[in-house]
Order: sequence, then structure tokens, then C-alpha cells
Amino acid sequence: MRTARRFFFYGTLIAGLGGDTALAAHQNLRPLGEARVKGRLIALPDRHGWYPALIPGTGRVRGELYETIGRFGAADIARLDHYEGHCYRRINIPVAAASGISGMAQTYLWHGARPAGAVPIQNGDFPVWLAETGLLPFSG
Repeated sequence: MRTARRFFFYGTLIAGLGGDTALAAHQNLRPLGEARVKGRLIALPDRHGWYPALIPGTGRVRGELYETIGRFGAADIARLDHYEGHCYRRINIPVAAASGISGMAQTYLWHGARPAGAVPIQNGDFPVWLAETGLLPFSG
């Protein structure tokens, strides 16, 4: 039996927000609800839409907590790592969910240079930022 693993997603990997990679990952993930982590978000432009980057900071970032189920395994991790790319590093981070669940979860922290056109997301909430700005999420 596999040990369940938790993930904190704050951007295009949130269920319903991303493309094919998110859709495939969520076949073996169970949502645990809204959660927050310490840090800051910046929005990065791409010709296929906008995506967020979690960077160290003292603010709070809103996202969703998920737990692995079923056959989630190494191939799923590899797919997520590939989707995020070389400028993100998968780390363990303390997370607090609105449901009262707390502990560690894996998430993707930006560790590349800040690209031109990056915009701070002051409220730490990428889906709300998209709604407020009318911009579209990355779909590539």
C-alpha cells in the first residue's frame, strides 16, 4: 500500500484551472480544501497565459490542499515536475487548511531569476487575481 502524499497547489494545478497536466493529476488526488502557506506570489506572463510563482516572503498565499489516492506514483510526480519546469523546485512546506488540517505538503517554489513582466499578486490568491484582472491562466 502506498503512503498518501499531500500537495499544495496555488496556481494552474488547482482543479479546474489548468490544462491536461492538472486534469491527469487530479484523477488520483482527493481535495482537502482551501489552505494557506507562508510566502508571496508573483504572476509571470507567457504567450499561453499567466502563471504564478511562489517565492519566499512573510505574506500568506492561498491555494488548495490535495492528498494522493489510488495509483498516484512516480510517473505522476515526473509529469508534475516536468510541467513545472526547471525554474521550480518541489519542496515540503508547512500548510494550514481551512478545514483544520495542518502539517507538511509538497509544493513548487520558484528558484529562477524573476522574468521581465512579473507582477506581484498582493493578495496571494492567483484565481482571484485572474478574476480581478480579466487575464487568462496558462494553458500551454
